[in-house]
Amino acid sequence: MSTPITELAKNYVDLSNQGPDKLEEVFKLFHKDCLYLSNQLGGYEGIEYIREMMTQFFTNYKKIQWSVGAYNKVSKYVVTFNFMMVARDVESGKRIRRAGQET
Repeated sequence: MSTPITELAKNYVDLSNQGPDKLEEVFKLFHKDCLYLSNQLGGYEGIEYIREMMTQFFTNYKKIQWSVGAYNKVSKYVVTFNFMMVARDVESGKRIRRAGQET
């Protein structure tokens, strides 16, 4: 039996909150041909591009934490959620807080 899509999304956020050391585990949650959409970062199709984007993201920001209220199943293979992210910008050292949505 496969893991429900909302549980995969929750696992994605939980692992991401543990930092860049967990990225390889995060990448295993994605299908090789998946589509990742973020109102903050845009769209990425395929795990190679998602891997590149996330690796760069974790290079640019530290102490990243996402808070998610609810995971909304759109279809068997699609989930969307709103989040609040808090992080520290590596270049400026400034704390960042922003809301967004991922699908």
